[in-house]
Amino acid sequence: QWYQRRVRGAPGYPNMVFKTGKLQDAFHAHKQRFINKSRRRALSIQLCKEARQKYATATPPERPRPTIDTKYFASFDIPPPRNRIISHKDMTRHSKKLYSQLEEVQKKKKDFKVQRERETYRLRAQLFNKRVQDSVLKKKYMNSVRVY
Repeated sequence: QWYQRRVRGAPGYPNMVFKTGKLQDAFHAHKQRFINKSRRRALSIQLCKEARQKYATATPPERPRPTIDTKYFASFDIPPPRNRIISHKDMTRHSKKLYSQLEEVQKKKKDFKVQRERETYRLRAQLFNKRVQDSVLKKKYMNSVRVY
């Protein structure tokens, strides 16, 4: 309960009125909006929890995995699938191997190789032309200038 109490104040503050009571009472008095919002949030969380539990009990249990018929695979002369655990590194290596064997990828590699060869041929031809040009100019220069 709230009650007021008159206390002899400090100098300059005569007869101050102090309200005394519990902290909880003050909270209820001044923060009603916060309390209502918190109650609504707690209620919605509780409803979500109940709905989740209801849904978990309502769903049927998992179906058993189908068994693999080995006779079916034997008729095709292929081994039945095995439950293997493959590491990520092995998986990527296998995928790269399969990818590199594709026809489009092989053609692209071949085209790239041909393109590089042509580029080297061009560079060699330019180098040869430069050497020939230098040797011709050198002879021309040697003929025009007297050498003692």
